[in-house]
Amino acid sequence: MANEANAQLIKASVPIGLNFTQVDGDDIAGYNKLGFSAGVGALIDINRYQTFEAGFEILYNQLGSKSSGAQISFQGFSLKLTYDYLSIPVYVNYKDIGKGYIGAGLVISRLLNNKRFENKIEVAELNEVNNFDLGVFAQVGYLFNPNMRATLRVGYSAFPFYTPKAFHNYISIRFDTILTGLFKL
Repeated sequence: MANEANAQLIKASVPIGLNFTQVDGDDIAGYNKLGFSAGVGALIDINRYQTFEAGFEILYNQLGSKSSGAQISFQGFSLKLTYDYLSIPVYVNYKDIGKGYIGAGLVISRLLNNKRFENKIEVAELNEVNNFDLGVFAQVGYLFNPNMRATLRVGYSAFPFYTPKAFHNYISIRFDTILTGLFKL
């Protein structure tokens, strides 16, 4: 009987969502840059009551910042920064008796591509951008059923990713499809 309760210990996931991002240090306020986030992951229940789970993902993550319409008229120009990353978040979630969960984790990211646009024209990036970014995040979510859940994730860079000091800051809204029954012990 105990083996049946733990039969589905490892679950695969496919997260897809949107990032609302800004860069602290670029003098642009607001989460005006919209980005895409998608990838694959794995979840592992780490206690027998299935109240704690650990997970990791491999994500394509678009971050950056963009000036809003009010900032364009005030400053006389528009600025858009785009950063494409390959990100690996590692986290632990606490699942309550109902269908909610809360968690926290670390994410290491490798820069794939970056662009800077001023007045909608691509220009050379003036700052040296680090190839790696390390961040922290917190998340809260809801399980609709065993195979679908929604997650709200808020993250921040632990160290500046370029100088002068600039930090990624994002809010991610995503849906995870949980693929159960793939790996059985």
